[in-house]
Amino acid sequence: MPDTSLRVEISADADQPDSPEVIGEWITESGSTLSLVGKPHGQYASIWMQRGGGDPRKIGRAEHAGGVLRSVSWDEPWREQTDAWKEIQRRKVSAVLAERYAEQAAP
Repeated sequence: MPDTSLRVEISADADQPDSPEVIGEWITESGSTLSLVGKPHGQYASIWMQRGGGDPRKIGRAEHAGGVLRSVSWDEPWREQTDAWKEIQRRKVSAVLAERYAEQAAP
């Protein structure tokens, strides 16, 4: 299995607008932390899961435009999650993107 552990380092230098950053995080019912990571003005973001203090693992990808979620795709084995679980996470991703876009669009 390929190594999909999170290797993004967020620089303290604000002059790097193309550097990936954590767009938002939420906690699942099972207590895992999911994070949405992407470039501030990008169209794609990756979905990362961290369980019990372990290393984050990439579990999916979201495509978006203008704060609107277009699609979510899941890596194996998360494709095998229930439709209900995937829908809950999709709504969370959508809410995070909408909130981030609203913050960026505010004057």
